[in-house]
Amino acid sequence: MTGDLPEGVSALRADVDDDPVEVSTEPEAGFDDPVDLECVPRELRKKFEVHSWRNGATILRHRHEGAFAEICDVLGEFRLRKSHLVKTDETGEEVAKGGGRKSLVATALDEPLTELGWSEASFETKIRVEATRRAERPKLGKRGTPVKGTERYWEPFETVEFSAPTHKVDCYKDRVALEVEWNNKNPFFDRDLNNFRLLFDLRVVEVGVIVTRCESLDELFNELLRDKAKARERYGSTTTRMKKLIPLIKGGGGGGCPVVVFGINRNSYDETT
Repeated sequence: MTGDLPEGVSALRADVDDDPVEVSTEPEAGFDDPVDLECVPRELRKKFEVHSWRNGATILRHRHEGAFAEICDVLGEFRLRKSHLVKTDETGEEVAKGGGRKSLVATALDEPLTELGWSEASFETKIRVEATRRAERPKLGKRGTPVKGTERYWEPFETVEFSAPTHKVDCYKDRVALEVEWNNKNPFFDRDLNNFRLLFDLRVVEVGVIVTRCESLDELFNELLRDKAKARERYGSTTTRMKKLIPLIKGGGGGGCPVVVFGINRNSYDETT
């Protein structure tokens, strides 16, 4: 699939059709259509494990060209660094970096997007229901004076209004919502997909993007950390990873919202920094 990109888009983003790379899963209804995936630059498909739900990649590239270009640039420049994962303790041993409000990996992705105008967004929704009933009233003439007869109309008699739960998105711009789930607990995927679903139904979000990590990094963690038990504790099966996300998407967790997923794998790793 071809199409003009905004002026100044890098060659990496423009190279979407030549020498297609093999995708990791068999195509099925609504998921990983090969033509859809080719909308993602070839170099990014080599560097990340990429999946697309309900033509998310096509919608992102052709309906949100500016956001697509910026996502491609940020992901293209991203490197998973050794300093993101380990630190040296007082004994000189390399140990896993502790948790916090936001990981260094998430910061490395969020900050460049923020510089490009992306921001954390909170969406507050209110629902107002007005009940009406048939009633009669004196008929009025053109000048507002009563005339003979009556007329029927719908009379409001009860109104119910309440606020729905607030929905937050870490990175938002031009109806594209992006979440980075590097090493959170699995329920964060449910939260993200539910937000995508609700905001899509409200016509606020047109495509959702999730960046997470792939299982192939487990081998890297074991190589970097001598304490294998600590590695499993820090990056275990209960934390966010591609293997946990894909079944949720296929199961309809995001509803009708198109979704694109980028999985950080070993091809993104830079062992020199």
